[in-house]
Amino acid sequence: MDKELKTTMIGEIREEIKTLRKELAEVREENPGAKERISDSERGYERKRRKRAGGEGRLDEKDENDGTKRKGGEEE
Repeated sequence: MDKELKTTMIGEIREEIKTLRKELAEVREENPGAKERISDSERGYERKRRKRAGGEGRLDEKDENDGTKRKGGEEE
């Protein structure tokens, strides 16, 4: 590839990155709580996993009701 073509491609890629960043910022503004909801769910799952791995025995009520159960009552 010649230098001019590389420069053109790099410029196009940079513009695409700018556009994608703007779109992402708009989506984040529309859904500000989405990230927090996901992290709360992940936190509950990790807490449950650590308790089981650490051999702390029974899970408390908070762990049982944190929304990480599969259908049919099977735990993840």
